[in-house]
Order: sequence, then C-alpha cells, then structure tokens
Amino acid sequence: MDKRAGFWPIFITQALGALNDNLFKTALVVLALYKLPAGMAGALSALSGGVFLLPYILVSAPAGQLADAHDKARLMLLTKYWELGLMLLALAGFLSGSFILLLAVLLGLGLQASFFSPLKYGILPERFTGDALVRANGGIEAGTFAGIVLGTLGGGALITAPHGVWLAPGVAIALALAGIASARAIPRGAASA
Repeated sequence: MDKRAGFWPIFITQALGALNDNLFKTALVVLALYKLPAGMAGALSALSGGVFLLPYILVSAPAGQLADAHDKARLMLLTKYWELGLMLLALAGFLSGSFILLLAVLLGLGLQASFFSPLKYGILPERFTGDALVRANGGIEAGTFAGIVLGTLGGGALITAPHGVWLAPGVAIALALAGIASARAIPRGAASA
C-alpha cells in the first residue's frame, strides 16, 4: 500500500469532526446565553467544557485498546455514524429547547471524540514514516485547529441567525454526513494488535 494513501480523507474527516464539535458546543452556549437567566447561562457555559472533556478522562485507555485491536479506518467510519446520530438528537434538542438533551448530546460528542482520537493518531504511523509522518501529524493538527476556530465562529453565527435553532443543527447534520463520506474514502488497513 502506498504509505501516503488516505491522508486527505483522514485530514478531512478529522477537520470536519473538530468543526462540528465546536460548532455544536458554541451554538449550545450562545443559545443558553440568550435563553437562560444569567446565572444559569454562566453555569451551563462552564459546565459544557467539563461535560465534553469528562469522557476523555474516563475512556481514553479502553478507546486506545479498541483502536489497536481493530481496523482504524473502519472504526473511524463507525464513529462518524455515531456523530450523525448525535447531531440528529441535537436537532431535537434545539427545536425543543431542552438544555438537558443538548448537554447529553455534548457528553455523547465528548465520548465519540474520545474514541476517535486514538484512531486518528494511531492510523498515521501505519501509513507514514519519517518526515512524511511528521508532515502528516502537522497537517492533522492544522486541520484540527482550523476546525476549532471555524466551529467556534460558525456556531455562534448560525444559532443567532434567523431560524438558528433549525440552521445550526442542520449544518451540523450536513457536516456529519460529509464526515461519513470522507471516512468512507479512508483505505482500510489491518489491526495493529
């Protein structure tokens, strides 16, 4: 297999995931600032970061073991379907105004991301070596940070736009579908362990 095979699909899949996570999280926080009393909105804003990061603490080790035991490209695709399911729940949460459901979706996204993270880092050394691996890692990180910035800006802009409770989750669903398409293009490989 060509060692460079699959960089762009991996890059796009990761960047879209970072974009979607941050778009959703920002849309949730901005909506809370507009809809909830100031004290509750502030608490939800502070809580949202912890809710998203908690799964990383709890499941990083088993997520890494799972990543090593199976074909990473296949698991990346499965996590993208998981993301799509969460974005469909987000649509229900935004339309109903249920911050409990939206926080549950955020927790689910953190869990999904904690399983995706060892896949993106583990697949690169299987496909790249030497300087190519360094460039691939740098490219993935650049895509991640671009996704974070664009998602943060886009989430606030979308949720405050007219019909934002439809628009923000609609864009998130479209991003999840694009992530599935890009993940499907990642060439399959063998399990590491």
